[in-house]
Amino acid sequence: MRKEERKMSKVIVYNSFEEKRKSVLAGLVSFKELDGRVRLSYRTEESNSDYQRQIVEDRVKSIAKYIVRCIAANEKGGTNLVFPNSIILACPNESENPNIFKIGECFDFDVPEQTMIVDGQHRFSGVKRLYEEASCSSSVYGYNSETIIRYIENFRFSCTILVNYDMWEQAQIFANVNFNQKKVNKSLFYDIYGVSIPLDDSNTIPKQNEIYLAHELVVLLENDSSSAFKGFVKMLGKGSGYVSQSFLVEAFMKHLSSRGIWSDAVEMLKRNDQNYKYIAHELLAYFAAVRFTFKTIWPEEVEDKPSSVLCKTTGVGAIISLLKDAHIEMPNADVMEMKTNAFSPLVYAKTISFFSNYLKPLQPHGETLFALKGEFARGAGGGMQNSLYVRMKEIIGRH
Repeated sequence: MRKEERKMSKVIVYNSFEEKRKSVLAGLVSFKELDGRVRLSYRTEESNSDYQRQIVEDRVKSIAKYIVRCIAANEKGGTNLVFPNSIILACPNESENPNIFKIGECFDFDVPEQTMIVDGQHRFSGVKRLYEEASCSSSVYGYNSETIIRYIENFRFSCTILVNYDMWEQAQIFANVNFNQKKVNKSLFYDIYGVSIPLDDSNTIPKQNEIYLAHELVVLLENDSSSAFKGFVKMLGKGSGYVSQSFLVEAFMKHLSSRGIWSDAVEMLKRNDQNYKYIAHELLAYFAAVRFTFKTIWPEEVEDKPSSVLCKTTGVGAIISLLKDAHIEMPNADVMEMKTNAFSPLVYAKTISFFSNYLKPLQPHGETLFALKGEFARGAGGGMQNSLYVRMKEIIGRH
């Protein structure tokens, strides 16, 4: 549609941060104004630049049917189509209107191309799907297509529009909205919050530093060619793998907490000290030692059914807990060398050797400790993980 034919919506400035050139607008925006101008994008294992969940076709179809029912009821004098929550949009500031930063001001707003739908993708997709189907047939779900098209072309969404909000800020809003409403899988949550943030924001969101580092460690374990755990993580909480992304993030965050063995890495990140990356070196070395210690039961690749609980939630949780004890036993000089010269091949080999020697007492007990029908295979909760961890500590302590 040519720009001169576009009918712009009236919006009001709901909130404004002029010094940051950001504002929040509110208004009713027609489907025709949004169609062709908004962008839907989804976070996948291959593309992590966005934060939306993938479209669920059954949900889109259900919304389309709901719209038809509302149209039918409206034709009989009943209720109009209503979506109780606003669609949240995000766009850059392409307007030269000075009122865009003045709270309470109203003005005409032209939706920029490539505007992102932060929240409401299923609602918009349901309307769009119905409109497209009605445009190609005489009836949809038993209702006259001309009536559907006329109704949708006049329908307006209640919209909240974020102007000049960056991807991280959009992701925060998306996660906050969805965690207070429909449950989102935790792996998606940590994938969203695991994106990098500006260092000057690091103290405003303390937990973000821990989530960021924990997420980076999970990605490293899953993707690094030298990782003993490569391919074993269910990224975004689905697909092949033994343990979920969210489980590993939460396990690593315990070591990154203020009392954890990696708390100094969080502080290093805050001051842009690149030595924080020593934790990646230590983790890769530790899992290399775990694989060596339990090589008879360590899977070579992801199988449909693991042969032990070693790489399942119970085993991995206990192994990660044991890392704290192993780290504490490492000589101070070796710890300092690891922190200042982490990716030296010599230091890496030395770290693997230390962890292998620490874990060596467990080697004869591997098949018993991690047996599929053994003592620690009766559950996957925190209690069972802790029991296995305590047993391994006891065995190591006897040597």
